[in-house]
Amino acid sequence: MDYLFPNLIAIDVKIVASNVFLFTFYIIPKGVTTFYVNDQDDMVVTGGPDTSIRIWDIYVPTHAAGLLTGHNSGIVKVFVQAEEKKIFSIDYLKIIKVWDLSDHTLVQTFDDLIRIIPSENDLVFHYHKALRILLIGCRKLVAIKCNPRVRVDLSDGTSHAGPVSVVLYNKLFRSVVTCGLDSYVIVWDPWSGRRKIIIRDCHTERLYGETQNVEITAACFDPLEGYLLTGARDGTLKIWNYNNAVCIRNLRIAGDHKVTAVRWVVERILVVGWDQQVTEFPYQEGHEFTLAKKWPMFHHDDITCADLKLGEGVVTASYSGELILWKLETGQPYRCYNVAEPEEYIELQFNKYKEKRKEIFPVTEPHLPTSKSMNQFVRHSVFEMGKQMIKSFSTNKQHHLVEKVRRTSEHVFVVMSVQTVLFLQTRRFSEDHGNYNSIMFSNELGSVQFASGDLLVALETGAVQIYSHHQRGGFMAQFNAIHKMGDCVLTMTADRKERYLFTGTAFGYVKIWHIQNLAVPPSEKVRINMPLLRLQFIFLRKDTFLLSAKRAVRYQKEPLLLSSYKAHLKAITSMIFINLPKILITGSHDWSVRVWTIGGRYLGTLGTPLPWMKLSPFEPIKEEGRVFRLCPDIKKVASSTTMKVTSGAQPDRIRPRLEKVVEEKELEEENELMRRFNRAREPILGKHFSLPAQSKLKHPVKLKMSSSPDSSKFTPIYTHLNVYEVHPLELPSTSPAMKNLASETYVSYGPTICSSLPFDNKSPYLLSQEPRLSTTPQEETESDSSYDENI
Repeated sequence: MDYLFPNLIAIDVKIVASNVFLFTFYIIPKGVTTFYVNDQDDMVVTGGPDTSIRIWDIYVPTHAAGLLTGHNSGIVKVFVQAEEKKIFSIDYLKIIKVWDLSDHTLVQTFDDLIRIIPSENDLVFHYHKALRILLIGCRKLVAIKCNPRVRVDLSDGTSHAGPVSVVLYNKLFRSVVTCGLDSYVIVWDPWSGRRKIIIRDCHTERLYGETQNVEITAACFDPLEGYLLTGARDGTLKIWNYNNAVCIRNLRIAGDHKVTAVRWVVERILVVGWDQQVTEFPYQEGHEFTLAKKWPMFHHDDITCADLKLGEGVVTASYSGELILWKLETGQPYRCYNVAEPEEYIELQFNKYKEKRKEIFPVTEPHLPTSKSMNQFVRHSVFEMGKQMIKSFSTNKQHHLVEKVRRTSEHVFVVMSVQTVLFLQTRRFSEDHGNYNSIMFSNELGSVQFASGDLLVALETGAVQIYSHHQRGGFMAQFNAIHKMGDCVLTMTADRKERYLFTGTAFGYVKIWHIQNLAVPPSEKVRINMPLLRLQFIFLRKDTFLLSAKRAVRYQKEPLLLSSYKAHLKAITSMIFINLPKILITGSHDWSVRVWTIGGRYLGTLGTPLPWMKLSPFEPIKEEGRVFRLCPDIKKVASSTTMKVTSGAQPDRIRPRLEKVVEEKELEEENELMRRFNRAREPILGKHFSLPAQSKLKHPVKLKMSSSPDSSKFTPIYTHLNVYEVHPLELPSTSPAMKNLASETYVSYGPTICSSLPFDNKSPYLLSQEPRLSTTPQEETESDSSYDENI
């Protein structure tokens, strides 16, 4: 029975026995308006008009065990989730705060009630423990899910309320920042797996009188990593101080086009998107973001991705396969390629004006292949589709359709879009043209190159092309980065020394490549330590059967595929690699952000309700002696390669057992015993007792294997029985009474009866059809002897 005194104290009254009461006093300034009793942890949580939440131990009522502050008005409702160690509190201003019960820290602030029920003040609350739903009653009925249960046997939970678009790592604060299509920016502590800051509704728009969230599509840090720049689908840009969730500046590109990539370099911000050009915002003291500068428009389609190499250049790519290299200092293009015909030289000329835009810039014709082989070029996916159609028609003997499809496919040209680009920052150039040694070498196609390949371009066909961004450079090589038809690389990243390349695909696969010797002169190639790589990457160890991931690259010399496993159920949109602890963080379209070791072991999902494995930002994770979990949703659909990589265990290879090996092993054991004991020990019971000899079958039973159809109806079953030789049995002599009885006949004289019986010349019981009435003694003796012989 509980009583509340709104002025000074709260009294807990317990009935101990008949007419005996036990009182516990909790002295609280300004009184209590709400409280919650947690029987599981033996504590009481109280809230009052002093805007503070107090945690009491029922055995120590003299002072509070914890004090939580952060509300700006009186507390009207508190409740506890004992299983999740969370405290929920609601104040008079309809602000809901979530607290961590273990370390008494603020986890989240929820203020949507102000928008949902703006003019309601008299509210009633009810929390359903089983469903974990908070019901709020007024003129409306509002239901809020409070940390809903997650079936850990099916999933480890989600990190965002929508697909994840960008994952960044801040070296200054050692934190991970994720942005999603739900317009959330979340700051994580990856070493403890907890959220530090949540910024909601980062980009919004007013549509039909309602405020709606706008998807965040691009983000980056400033050069000192103190601020965060985000770009949205509607062309808006915002600069955040994400440590206190404050927006510093709002920017916008012309035309309200989608922003696909942003890069922040010293004194400038570069933005690309669906406006088909590069927008530059100056960032200088006294002239911060004054006027946007438009670079010349050379693209003829929407720009999908961009990257830059500090102090050297910028690369942009479009849906139509255009690849343009720009000077970072002047903003002018100096090389242009098309990924469909990468070896063809395309000259940049101002020969056309685009009049449909407000700003008129000189542009060129679309950069499509102009060689004679243009009409015979077909995108890989379309080519494979045509081959399947031709094969199906040939099977059905429809030869006229086969010829029609073949003639049509020869004149089809489908351009290939670029999904992502990546500059390798450590492959530097000297003052001379080419790389730092200025070495010329020939690639596989026979063309002479002056530089190391430092630009990676991922196409929608699943191939990755390597270019040199030097003016005298160009296309160098390409390799296949997928093993499933229809897949493609959506994101790429590399380690600090650029020895490993990490790629994430549209089917949720993570692949790790060794690129230290990729597209470099022969004199600069290093020797690969394969035994060391096999210890680090279990994928490289030999399998009994060659699986699909290895079959796809078995004829591919460079780069070397180090690992391949399925990390998400949906497309991987962003990934980063942290060098000191050697962990890989991936963000996906399935709303989750997951942490992996470089070898492919699963560490956890950010935001999971399960306990987090403690990590250190200064030392790598030691995989030896640690047990790693398998992701539940991946475990249901994982292949044998994924199970091998994520579990870190390889099943024993099946080998036939040879008798020779067994005999040698027994001989070694016998020699070891003779070496240790010099001679065999005497029996303990002496020679008075001997074990019975085991009986051996003289004639082993063998199965009769018959190929007749009747033999398949029966299953031969036999046991080990003693089988003895068969000897003929001697029959006893016939008594005289039996001899007399055999000589008599009981057959009637009618010929019809005898003719109906089967006749046997050897039978003593059946006579001929002409019976004799009497016999002589000599005939009688002959009949007796014949009877004995028949018996």
